Amino acid sequence: ALQSCLATRVGQVQAEHLLITNVDLCGVLPGRQGRFDYAYLPSLLTAVVGGIQAAAPQAEITLLATHRPKGAWLKSLYWQNLKVERLLDDFATFKSRFQAGDILASTMEAIRMALPDAPLLIADLRDADPSLGPASLVLTASGVSEDVQRTLATTKPRKISPSEEVQAHFL
Repeated sequence: ALQSCLATRVGQVQAEHLLITNVDLCGVLPGRQGRFDYAYLPSLLTAVVGGIQAAAPQAEITLLATHRPKGAWLKSLYWQNLKVERLLDDFATFKSRFQAGDILASTMEAIRMALPDAPLLIADLRDADPSLGPASLVLTASGVSEDVQRTLATTKPRKISPSEEVQAHFL
């Protein structure tokens, strides 16, 4: 169903270049619905790429994954889960579920195996331009020069992690 929907939507676009970005594209965040990894992501991305290829067989498709250090990722992941899932675990308990293995590395390898013809770029969020945030990584991967990026208007950051007091209130 996802593949068919994407094929239809992409087929309606009249553009030479198409950039699709979605922080939620990976679906269920680890920690939600009993999942503590991204094991489903390769099959989801295979459906996405298949839908695009069905609509635009000549398309050059490049995937971009962003990451951050594990500690910062876990803090962000905890807050995302806390505000949606009504967690009962404090951060230390939540974090302990993610101690085994490198989730990002194993997921990226699984994506490369599932989609060997789609280049997979990996960018560190710490390398993002402070004024553009993660968008700078997407723009750079898309070939937009730093000179052009510097001309773009920006807004103040809207995704700001809450204080520990606010998190404690949610818990």
